[in-house]
Amino acid sequence: MEPGVPFSLLGAVQLLLIAALGGLAVTALLRRSTSAGLIAVGAAILAAVEVRTALRIGIPDSDTLALVRAAGGLLVGVGFLTGGLGSRKLPTSLYGGVVPLAAALGPSSLAAASAVFAAGAIVWARRDQIALCLAVGFGLLAVANLVAVAADEGGTAPAVVLALRGVAALAVLVALGLLAQSSLTAKVVGAILIGVITMAVAAVGVVGNVVVTSYEKQSRETVEEAALGRLSGLVSLGEQNKNQAVNLSLFCTVGKDCQGYLEQFLKNAGSDFAVLVKANRQVVSLAGRPALSRAEQLGLARSPVVDLVLRGAEPQLYGAVRLTGSSPALAVVGVGVSPLAVRPTGQSPPPEVFVYGSRLDNGYVFRDIDAGGFGLSFFAGDTVTATNLNRNAADRVRQIVRGADSEGGIPDQGETIGSQGANPTVRVVPIRGADRQNVGLLALSRDPGPALQAERDALRLLMVTALLALLAVAVGAAVLGRRTARPVQDLTDAAERIAGGDLTATTAVRSKDEVGTLSRTFATMTASLGQLTGDLRESAERLETVLASMSDGLLATDEDGLVPNVNRAALEML
Repeated sequence: MEPGVPFSLLGAVQLLLIAALGGLAVTALLRRSTSAGLIAVGAAILAAVEVRTALRIGIPDSDTLALVRAAGGLLVGVGFLTGGLGSRKLPTSLYGGVVPLAAALGPSSLAAASAVFAAGAIVWARRDQIALCLAVGFGLLAVANLVAVAADEGGTAPAVVLALRGVAALAVLVALGLLAQSSLTAKVVGAILIGVITMAVAAVGVVGNVVVTSYEKQSRETVEEAALGRLSGLVSLGEQNKNQAVNLSLFCTVGKDCQGYLEQFLKNAGSDFAVLVKANRQVVSLAGRPALSRAEQLGLARSPVVDLVLRGAEPQLYGAVRLTGSSPALAVVGVGVSPLAVRPTGQSPPPEVFVYGSRLDNGYVFRDIDAGGFGLSFFAGDTVTATNLNRNAADRVRQIVRGADSEGGIPDQGETIGSQGANPTVRVVPIRGADRQNVGLLALSRDPGPALQAERDALRLLMVTALLALLAVAVGAAVLGRRTARPVQDLTDAAERIAGGDLTATTAVRSKDEVGTLSRTFATMTASLGQLTGDLRESAERLETVLASMSDGLLATDEDGLVPNVNRAALEML
């Protein structure tokens, strides 16, 4: 299952499915037949698969679970076809065609086929409301197994799969409720479990959301704070480059120290560059590793930060620029004017400016790789100009940034895209030039591994606790239901014996509740009935003795003129 689904939905659906399938297994087990045993084993396998699914948080691969689901569905179908919960049985000669038909399908298709088979078997075995609900449930599970093929790609498919399974679980629970109508124990256990399942689903949903929200908030705040630090680093780099540009203008205007300064620059610089831009926008490359290409020089000469200083609007300035060469690149440049430059008047624009810049390339971002384990990437349009991530991680971040940018653009204050499944949390901030226009994007990402593992451990513990609590309550409910229903069953058995003529039947119920009172009243009634019957028998025996000792003949006739009774004297006379 794709991990990027809401945990409240995941927890609720899994608990409902486990309860529904577990209830079906127990119901079939109580039938104590081989066919019902197949249903019980199949339903238990399906329930175990859902338990495993609930605990495998963050693992999208479910091929093995799909195959196990197929096996469980086939067992349930065969159990129904052989009369596990119905009166119709399938001839033995048809057994061989079930498994080979589905064996050649893929995991998801096989699981779907087995669920369809189970649904058809249920309808074939018994055609009533119970069969309809069970068939709907397994039919929806079949559809969910087919939709699961697209769940690995994310989107809405995982939520659709869970929604289908949730409705399927409700359909199976309704069928179990209908089956429980014929058993007082089932009614008691069902009433208890309904309340417990409802509370468990609510608790898992609420607590799970709190856990997820807490980790997500912490991750967002960490990434946002780190991104702010990277922006501050760009500002510091701009100030530094502005000072370097001023120093460069001083050394190169004097002339004799310009070459020495440039040699020192070439020795220590990483991906920095230095150029001289004249008022007519002619560019002279002074140094660079690598030196700026001709296209990059022309783009830099017309950049807003250079233009503002050349027009005399600012004596010195720094800002971000996009270098438009064979492939786009970003840089932070500082622009300075030599105080020794000759101007016609004090207010005249400078005849030339010196530009000192630093490329925001892989060398720059890889120096950031040890700063908290963050992924730093720069974008010029849709192109990743520099990143310290591997190719797969960089592609994932690019897709996230592209998706955020396509939804109305990145706001001026930036945007944080929360972690979805295995995707990282990403903070995207626009990089503005001197004219406040967007020249690129800074994307800071953080691998969700450690935080996500802690989150998954917490959610897994929550699910295990909920499942254990549900199991404990189910066992307790079964014991309580049996103890509640047993006295009523004893009274029913005693009543059936009395109806058969056994007036000595008694019950052993000694409780002090209403059932105990009913048992004692029943015992009193039985004793009274026995005494009355004995009195009538004694009266009949006395009457028989009197009739037999009479010397006169006595005949008794009914309304049809028949003689049902005659004494001995009458027989002798006749």
